[in-house]
Amino acid sequence: SNTVQDPRFYKAEPIWVTAEKQGIRSASFFWVGTEAPIKGVSPSIFKYYNGNIPFETRIDSVITWFRLEKDKRPQLILLYFSEPDKTGHEYGVEGEKIIETIRKMDNLLGNLHEKLKTLEIYSQLNIIITSDHGMTDVNSDRLIILDDYISRVEDLYINGSGSHVQFDHKKDRIEYADQLFQELKKIPHAQIWKKSEIPKRFHFVNENTGDYLLLADEGWFISTKSTLQEEEFSLSGMHGYDPQLINMHGIFYAMGPYIYPGLQIKS
Repeated sequence: SNTVQDPRFYKAEPIWVTAEKQGIRSASFFWVGTEAPIKGVSPSIFKYYNGNIPFETRIDSVITWFRLEKDKRPQLILLYFSEPDKTGHEYGVEGEKIIETIRKMDNLLGNLHEKLKTLEIYSQLNIIITSDHGMTDVNSDRLIILDDYISRVEDLYINGSGSHVQFDHKKDRIEYADQLFQELKKIPHAQIWKKSEIPKRFHFVNENTGDYLLLADEGWFISTKSTLQEEEFSLSGMHGYDPQLINMHGIFYAMGPYIYPGLQIKS
């Protein structure tokens, strides 16, 4: 999307930018953010996202990059796959569809590892396998329709939908603030915070944060009447809920010569 490629969207310095600034070549196959020249810097090698590129082809490209001459070889390579996230959103976290997808991705990971082991530099590689979130089931029986609780929806900027939503007052409607907060507090199956009161553990507050944050309880989905009129609700899985929930936890595995073996870090 245009946002993904807009460097103004990113407010921090990602690892590949730091690497390039230190003279360390980096490469990315569809890692989110690498399409944007953040702080004017892009990876030495990167691809614009195309979901039609087979996962196996992406792996083969990464192996090719590792086989480049030393002066051209990236020292940091990032590789992204859209599964099992895509299947989770479409079919939810229970049932054969998600199990089949996880099985395929596990085989793909094995394929990647076997090909990495053919490299002369394999013993020097530090490998990290991670995900950015978990997933939980949602359905049309657990919808929070904002219009049912907010009397002046038209006087707000509403950012987002799903597990959490941010609200900003329109500049000439600030007198609505006290009434709005009372209305937001009455929304069931959700928690509301003013920007100044958002829990620090969320690591959520920055210059883009709205005046209020509404966070749905696990499995509930926030939307508006207009959004549902434009597009029928069809999701079966969602993420972005309270990160303390076990279903929101991702994975992080690391191995290599500079990784402490057997170390476990509490989530």
